[in-house]
Amino acid sequence: MLVAEVIDGVITKVADCRELCEWYPPTDEQLRDRNLVRVNLFREHDPETQQLVPCEPTLEGDWVYMVAVEEKPQ
Repeated sequence: MLVAEVIDGVITKVADCRELCEWYPPTDEQLRDRNLVRVNLFREHDPETQQLVPCEPTLEGDWVYMVAVEEKPQ
């Protein structure tokens, strides 16, 4: 499981949870105590017309996303 370290709204590191935590799997409270946020490699999209592409880590709510949705080329 990937997690991101977020300090004052800035993503400082993305790594496997086992590198940043001494327990696995962590609870939501344990993640919060360590300023860690779960990373999501998926976004809702229409596979007929859209595709997922890698992007810089982006904090949105309780998740850090590492993919963006783009329209497929015609």
